Amino acid sequence: MSAPRRPRRRAPQRKPRVEPDPSAPLALALDTSGATEALALVQGDLLLADQRVRRPRRRGTALGVAIRDLLASVSRTPADLSAITVGLGPGAFTGLRVGIATAHGLAGALGVPLFGFDSTHGLACAAFATDRPTVVILDARRDEVYAATYAGAADGTLPTVVSPTRLLSPAALAEELVDLPPSLLVGDGARLYASQLLAQAPHHLLGRLQPGGPALGPLAADALRRAAGGERPSLARVQPTYLRDHDAAKPKS
Repeated sequence: MSAPRRPRRRAPQRKPRVEPDPSAPLALALDTSGATEALALVQGDLLLADQRVRRPRRRGTALGVAIRDLLASVSRTPADLSAITVGLGPGAFTGLRVGIATAHGLAGALGVPLFGFDSTHGLACAAFATDRPTVVILDARRDEVYAATYAGAADGTLPTVVSPTRLLSPAALAEELVDLPPSLLVGDGARLYASQLLAQAPHHLLGRLQPGGPALGPLAADALRRAAGGERPSLARVQPTYLRDHDAAKPKS
């Protein structure tokens, strides 16, 4: 005698997927100040693309192609952009010039607002820990670092600036860290000078190595919010932050 057939189970009803609204404003964020070239696209409240590639210095034409290809990968074109935001540094002089010049040219051609952000902010977004402050430390060469401190925003959008980016020696930074509450130290400068910093301020935690570089999605979303609020900075105001002179500009002793 054969066993009774079990009733066939109905397949679960398919639910609609979250899809980006192609009519919503679209923002591009880019940062070429460091060793990692970072690009991000946000449409409405969704991150469409996040590309971070460690590569040699690129010319503006190559960066333009990378932006065009990233847009094409999500079936968008430069004409769809509503706002652009770019990393202003500090960082590599050549990289900064390429990124900012490309952003200027694109924003001017499209007639969309251009915003700028401190390049340490992208790394704070990538490494941000909600339970402690984040100190971004970048290698500035010549036994110096760029350092900035961030804390969580009340609305959960972007890390907020506690101490803006400044140029100082690792020894001076170590002295500052002594009085800072337990924090997450991130960036190539944090790893380069980890032993010196933690020897003087052992209550801090060295962040994990992040080869992906800065996370620009939150900064692209912030550009959309600012554009929706009517902000439209002059292109002339979006300029690189160097914090010191280029080596080639210094007189030889």
